[in-house]
Amino acid sequence: MTVRYHSLSTKISAIVLAVIALTSLAIGCVSYIIYRNNLIESNAATASMIAESVAAGIDPAQMETIIEGGEKDANYEVMQTFINEAKIRTGVTYLYVLCDYTASEVIYFLDGHAPGDDAPLDFMAHEDKATTADEAFIVFDNGKSMPTGIYESQGFGTMISGFAPIVSASGQVLGVVGTDLLVEEAMKGAQTFLIEMLAIVLGAIVVSGVFFRIYIGRKVGAPIKTLAQASQVMAKGELDLSLPQGFRDEIGQLVDAFNEMVESSKHQAAIMEALAAGDLTVNVTPRGPSDTMGIAMSNMASNLGEMFVEINNASAQVSSGASQVAQAAQMLATGSTQQAASVEQFSLALTDMMEKVEQNAGNAKDSLVITNQAGQLMGQGMASMNDMLTAMQEIDVSSQRIKNVIKVID
Repeated sequence: MTVRYHSLSTKISAIVLAVIALTSLAIGCVSYIIYRNNLIESNAATASMIAESVAAGIDPAQMETIIEGGEKDANYEVMQTFINEAKIRTGVTYLYVLCDYTASEVIYFLDGHAPGDDAPLDFMAHEDKATTADEAFIVFDNGKSMPTGIYESQGFGTMISGFAPIVSASGQVLGVVGTDLLVEEAMKGAQTFLIEMLAIVLGAIVVSGVFFRIYIGRKVGAPIKTLAQASQVMAKGELDLSLPQGFRDEIGQLVDAFNEMVESSKHQAAIMEALAAGDLTVNVTPRGPSDTMGIAMSNMASNLGEMFVEINNASAQVSSGASQVAQAAQMLATGSTQQAASVEQFSLALTDMMEKVEQNAGNAKDSLVITNQAGQLMGQGMASMNDMLTAMQEIDVSSQRIKNVIKVID
C-alpha cells in the first residue's frame, strides 16, 4: 500500500498563517471594539460637557419666572439666542431644554436652531416621550448630569446624548438641557475602519503566507526531505553517505545525528566483515547499555571464539581417536588372520566329526534293528511269564484244595 505524504513545510506554514490570521483578526476586532467604545465615550463626554456648559449659562431664576408666567419675555429671547449660538458653535445635532414630562410626552422650554435646520419647537411644545432617551428622566429625578450610550432614536437615527440639570436656588430641578449627537456617520467610519483593518490583515496574511512558505520550505522542508532521501538510501544498504552541515539549529543537530549514525553503521559493518572473514580478534565494544546490536555482535564474537576453541579441542580428540581406531584396525587385521586359521582348523575338525556322525548314524540304525528284535523277544518272554503266573495260580488253588482235604481227613 502506497502511503501519501504531505509537506511538513506546508503544514507549518498553514499553522503559522492560521495563528497570524486569528491573531490579526482578534487584534482587528479588539481594535474595532476599542475604537467604537472610545468613539462612544468621547461623544458621550462631549455631549455631557456641552449640556453642562449650556445649563450653566441659563439663569435658573429667570427660567423659573418664565415657566411660572407661561409666556416668553426678553430674558427668554436672550436664552434662545444663547442656545442657538451654542448649537452653531458646537455643531451638535440637537440642543434643547426640557422643563417637564408626563407619562407619554416631554415639554420643551427651548429648542436650539441653526441655519438650515427645520423649524424649532416652540415654547412649552409637547413631543412624544419616545423621542427622548430615558436618561433625561433620570436626571429630572436625581438632579445629576448623565450621558447615554449609543441608541436608536425614532426617526432621528443613531444618537449619543448628554443631559445636565438646571437647578434652582432651592435645589429644585427646573429643567434638563439635552444635547444629541448624531453618530451614524462616526459609526460608519468605525465600520470602515474595521473593513480597512481586515483588508490589511488579509493582505498581510497573503504576503506572510508566501514569505513563510518560501522560508520554511528552505529552512525546514528541504533539509528534512534531504534527510528522508538519505535515510531511504541507507535503508537499502548504502553506507557511503555524508550530509553537509550548514545549520546551527535543531535541523543542524538532526544532520549531525544522522552523520554519526552513518559512521556508527560503517564501523559495525566493518566489524561484521571481519567476523565473516574469520577474524575473531576484532574488538567489539558496545556503544552503550542500550546498544542491542553492539551487545549482540560482542556476544557473537565471544561465542564464535569459544566455539572455535571447542572445535579445535574436538579435532584433537578426533585425531587421537583416529589413531586408536587405526591401531585397533591393525590388531583386528592380525586377529582376523589368526581367526581365519582357526576357522580352517575348525572346518577340518567339523568334517571329521561329520564322518563320525555318519558312522554313529549307521551304528544307531543297527542298534535300532537289534532293539526291535530284543523287544520282540521281551514280548514273548512276557507272554511266557503270564502263562507261568496262571499256572502258579492254578497250582495255588489246587494246593488249597488239597490242604482242605487233608484237614477233613484229620
